Amino acid sequence: MRKLFTNLFFTLNLTVAFMLLAAYVAPFVNPNEINLPAFFGIGFPLFFYANLFFVVFWLIFKRRYVWLSLALLLLGYPFISRHIQLFPERTTQTKKGIKVLSYNVRTFNQLGNKNNKSTAEKIEKLIREENPDIVCLQEAGNKKHSDRLLQLNMKSYGKDHNIIYTRYKVIKQGNIIDKSDNKFGLYLDLLINGDTVRLMNIQLLSYSVSREIEAYDKTANVNRKRFFFSIASKLNSGFTKRVSETQTLKNELTKSPWPLIVCGDFNDPPASYTYQQIISTGLQDAFTESGNGYGNTYNWSFPKVRIDYILSSGHFEAYNYKVLHVNYSDHMPVEALLIPENK
Repeated sequence: MRKLFTNLFFTLNLTVAFMLLAAYVAPFVNPNEINLPAFFGIGFPLFFYANLFFVVFWLIFKRRYVWLSLALLLLGYPFISRHIQLFPERTTQTKKGIKVLSYNVRTFNQLGNKNNKSTAEKIEKLIREENPDIVCLQEAGNKKHSDRLLQLNMKSYGKDHNIIYTRYKVIKQGNIIDKSDNKFGLYLDLLINGDTVRLMNIQLLSYSVSREIEAYDKTANVNRKRFFFSIASKLNSGFTKRVSETQTLKNELTKSPWPLIVCGDFNDPPASYTYQQIISTGLQDAFTESGNGYGNTYNWSFPKVRIDYILSSGHFEAYNYKVLHVNYSDHMPVEALLIPENK
């Protein structure tokens, strides 16, 4: 009986180990060629904690089996650190830098409730308290709508959905457009302390699953099979359609003549092809540089995922990254202090 019990748990261990390995592979596989690894990438938090459980389990009951999950966790540390930071690498008390805040505000609707003014007042208060130099909003409606709801002492730029507020002088602005003529990004060339910096505010194609997940969380009688097939279908569509935007963005990043600050809602976690392609241009992730704890930025029940980012060129060092845990949207805002090197 004990042998059967051990074999059963080791089989389960093999299964979750394979799933974690598939999540490690996901960032390097184009979903348009093979889409299955992308699903494992989304489930990375679940597979990580399952393997962590087996490390503890085998240490207690049968140590000779602990090697499998332990080896996977140790070998995969570079990928794990994209999701979890146990110790912040860089913090500072200085105010000399560029404080950046990025937030998908979902048109100022509080999780779908049509109360724009009330939600906007809370968001405005939050922004004023944080006092950033740059605010990148996604799903902000149009510029007039955003300016009317947010009375910020900064100039605003953009027209549709992607809005930027900044204190810095703007010397150029433009849109990032993919081959289907879809605008998914706004850029500004800013003059900051004598240097030109290109700021990008991005929202890549959404999975469009928020409303279904909210309805599932609130409704007792749900056809679970139909729900999960619907979610899987939308996830798969997002994986594949986002590849075109990712390649367009990568090209824009590569040809930028100036140091970059890139903010936005990528709608993909760090264990994804999207994230890997963007990071491969040499950008640094403010969370991995100076974050602490688990980096979840999306307000859904499970799995907890990080899909909102602040990235920058090696020209900057990131400090004081944090997720602001407020419930004014289906996303949470993120912020970081970016300090130019040798400044």
